[in-house]
Amino acid sequence: MHEQLAKLSRGHDLAKAFNYILKRWASFTVFPEEGRVCLSNNAAELA
Repeated sequence: MHEQLAKLSRGHDLAKAFNYILKRWASFTVFPEEGRVCLSNNAAELA
């Protein structure tokens, strides 16, 4: 992902998406490691 990001301009929408996920990589990788984590935030939004 870093290699592909380096090929894009900073303002490119795909570069923004890559940066978003790379900055939050630890959060995105919790679910495969800990199956009890909910993928949806619907319960929080409804509360």
